[in-house]
Amino acid sequence: MFPAELVQEKLNLEQSEWEDIHVITGALKLFFRELPEPLVPYGFFTDILETVSEYRPFLLPTYPPTYLTNYLAN
Repeated sequence: MFPAELVQEKLNLEQSEWEDIHVITGALKLFFRELPEPLVPYGFFTDILETVSEYRPFLLPTYPPTYLTNYLAN
């Protein structure tokens, strides 16, 4: 899957150092950072932003900027 020069070692996920979820997620983030091209290729970036903006009202509710302060005050 990856060129041999990029593969440095095989990991044993049975070792105790991999029990902490933060270690696993940190390794995963490092893997994604070091990919030669992002997980979502640059060519699709604009299309994805347009698609998300079309469906945003269905994905997350939008609240006015003062919503949280008003909510916490009551």
